[in-house]
Amino acid sequence: MERISDAMLREHKRLHDILERLEESLEYDNKNWKELFNKFKWSLKKHFFIEEKVIFEICNSNCGEKIPEIFNLMKEHGEIIYLMSKIDSELNVIVKAINFLPSTMAFPNKSRRRMVDISVLDYNLRKNLLEIKEKLIKHSNFEDNNFYPLLDEKLSEERKLEILSRVKEIVR
Repeated sequence: MERISDAMLREHKRLHDILERLEESLEYDNKNWKELFNKFKWSLKKHFFIEEKVIFEICNSNCGEKIPEIFNLMKEHGEIIYLMSKIDSELNVIVKAINFLPSTMAFPNKSRRRMVDISVLDYNLRKNLLEIKEKLIKHSNFEDNNFYPLLDEKLSEERKLEILSRVKEIVR
């Protein structure tokens, strides 16, 4: 039987691959960046849903004991989602500013000011994306090396099958 840790390791790799494409896209393909960011955001929210509504709930109700790491993992989910919302806001402002640029070209001072604003927003966007990446790496390393192997060891075969079945349903 497949282990929970193997299934979630694949899921983590999938998320990291999307994040890598997102970073590359930021350098070479700004046109499609928002679309790829939305894909990453959706995939990450689905992933957190799997963990919080499937794995953590089954684990809490069937392990016979509370696993303190679950609270910390959920806290990290919230921090990452917060950073994602900051990027989302920054992207919306950048898109509006870029759309505004052509109409301000007749007023050089305003257009220069707008370009500075865009570069500051772009810097913040990159900084927040890097922070997300760092948090995700730390988060998934803990899950892959500690949390999921613990579940593979502690949960009954029935509970593991239930988790794996639900994960497959959602990941499709």
